[in-house]
Amino acid sequence: TKLFHTAEGGASFCNDEKLKHQLFYHHNFGHNGAEEFHGLGINSKMSELQAAMGLTVLPHMEMILSKREAVSKRYEELLSNVEITFIKWRKGATRNYSYFPVLFPSHQIMTQVKEALEKNKIFPRRYFYPSLNKLPYLDHLVTMPVAEDIADRILCLPLSHNISGFDVDRIIEIIIKEML
Repeated sequence: TKLFHTAEGGASFCNDEKLKHQLFYHHNFGHNGAEEFHGLGINSKMSELQAAMGLTVLPHMEMILSKREAVSKRYEELLSNVEITFIKWRKGATRNYSYFPVLFPSHQIMTQVKEALEKNKIFPRRYFYPSLNKLPYLDHLVTMPVAEDIADRILCLPLSHNISGFDVDRIIEIIIKEML
C-alpha cells in the first residue's frame, strides 16, 4: 500500500531548513550531536540495505504515481453512478494516490461490500476506523458525531501501481452488484 518504500520504513523530504533539522533530531532519539538534545525523538534511522532499497524505488516514482492515478481515475469513472462519495479535493491541491477511500451511504452497505470483496479474495482496508476519539486508551473521550459517522462508513479500495485493469473492473463489478 505504500507509495514509496524502503522495504521497511520510509523517507522524509522537505525544503525548509528548520523543519529538516527538527525531523533529523526526532529520528535520532532527540539528539543533536553526541551530548546535545533538542527534544523528544525515537530511533528511526534506516540501515544501509533499507536506504539502498529506497534508492532503487526512487527512479520509478513517476511511473508509480502515473499508474496509481490511472487506477484512481478508473475507479472514479466507473463508480460515478453509484451512491458513494469520493474525496472532494480543494482547488490547487495535489494528490499522491496513496489511498482510494470511498464513503458509503451506510455502515450496513459498507460492510456488505467489504464482505463481498473479501469472499472474492479482495481485501479493502478500513484505514480510518475507528474514529480516533473512540480509541480505548485516550483519557479525554469526546463525542465527534461527524468523524464517527464517516469512520463507520469509509473503506479504502485496493490501490497499487501493479493492480491490473481486470482486477479493478472486478472490484467495481462486485461493488455495483452489492449496491443494487
